[in-house]
Amino acid sequence: MKQQPRELAEWTSRLEAMKQCRTTTELVDRHGAPAHRVQEPAMEIWHYPLGIAGGTLYSIHVAVAGDAAPTVYMHLEPTNEPDTTDRRPWWRFW
Repeated sequence: MKQQPRELAEWTSRLEAMKQCRTTTELVDRHGAPAHRVQEPAMEIWHYPLGIAGGTLYSIHVAVAGDAAPTVYMHLEPTNEPDTTDRRPWWRFW
């Protein structure tokens, strides 16, 4: 069984906090602007990347449609990119 990244609890907490936002303005005020937006015919999808762990890319996506409350969900997809979760901050390389 694949080991879960230790950051998963932090990412899940962030997801739950974002789900509490009832408007897009509130979401941006509390969590910042998305890193990327994709326009679809009926909605816009906002991407908040989290990281790569164990061959899986984790991100939070927000579906925005008109004046409706945003729909927030965790998005996972396989990737061959290296993990980003075990990188040490630059000051710990000494």
